[in-house]
This record gives sequence, C-alpha cells and structure tokens, in this order.
Amino acid sequence: MRKKLSYVLVALIAAAVTGGVSWAESGGGTIQACVNDTNGNTRIVTAAPADCRTHESAREWGIVGPQGPTGPRGPSDAYDGFKYPGNNTLITGTNAARTRVLTFNLPAGKFAITSKVNLSAGTSGGGLVHCLTQTKSGWYDMGVASIGPRAGETLESTEAATFTAQEATAGQLTIDCWRINPVGDAPIAGLAEAVAIQVENATYYGF
Repeated sequence: MRKKLSYVLVALIAAAVTGGVSWAESGGGTIQACVNDTNGNTRIVTAAPADCRTHESAREWGIVGPQGPTGPRGPSDAYDGFKYPGNNTLITGTNAARTRVLTFNLPAGKFAITSKVNLSAGTSGGGLVHCLTQTKSGWYDMGVASIGPRAGETLESTEAATFTAQEATAGQLTIDCWRINPVGDAPIAGLAEAVAIQVENATYYGF
C-alpha cells in the first residue's frame, strides 16, 4: 500500500499542475487528499478529513521538503601580491625591454583581478610612463601618465586596471612599466599591488 501511495503522490502532483489546482486551496503549505480504502483512488481536496467520503482516509503531504545538506564551497581563493612603499623601482625600460615592477604566481582558474602602481617623478626627469598587467592568457592596459616636474606633467600618478582572466594553466601575473620619449631622470614605481580573486564563473560583455 505504501508503494502504491508513492505512485499516487506523483500522479497527484502532475494532475494538480495540469488541472490548475491551487496549492493554497489544499491547506497552504500542504497537499491534502482523500484515499479510497478499497482501491487506493486518491482525490486532492481542500480540507481533509472534512472532505473525505465514507471508506476514504485522509492524507497530507508537505509541498516543501526538508532542507538538504550544505553543498561544497565554491572556489573563492584570493592571491595578493604587493610591493611596499619605499621598495622603489626605477622605470628605465622601453617597450622592447620593460621594467618589471611586480610578479607572483597564479594557479589555473578564473579570476577577477585588480592591479595598480603608484608612479612619481624623478628630480629632473619627464616623459610618458606606460604600465600594463599581464597573465598567461593576455595583457591588460593600466594607462599612460605624463610624469615629471615640467609644465603639463604631474609629479605623482596611479595607474590601475580591473579585469577578469581565465587561465587554462598556471602562470605568472606581472606588472610592467616603460618610458616613452624619456627626458632626464627615470620616474619611480613605489607601491604596487595586484589582487586576483578566484571565481566560479566569469561572463564577458563586449560593446
């Protein structure tokens, strides 16, 4: 009889969906029914046992089952590489031979990454400084700053980038900078940091 009731419950749910039966009319949080004591025929009712006939028994099933066990935690590891202020790097490189400002290893996976580097002028130098962040899957522009004490230049600037990266294999995350049309002393890269947070999914929208 118990096995037969299991089949009946499945049929009842299907009948309720296709027949437009409202769960609210069946007790709010439960499915209420009357089951024939002889042949097992089952009717969904508004209120059991009040709606049950002679030779019918009342039955009730919860619409919402018990809460299942907590699933495993998704990937959410963070990787933070930084260079302290005072541990300065002179930007002397060119586009063909860039100055490495920061580097650390990343495992394979999908990441949301932010990176930045603080630049300051030398005593007499000037010109443009271009920086980018690179992983094994590609590079990401951080911007160009006109660094120097001359008119139209700035003594300090922060270049930054925010992006997602999908790394098929482990590799390095790097920040590189170089000078464009340099004049005089090399500019300085001070504080630099990159944070890569591993995520389960990364969705791209291009415009």
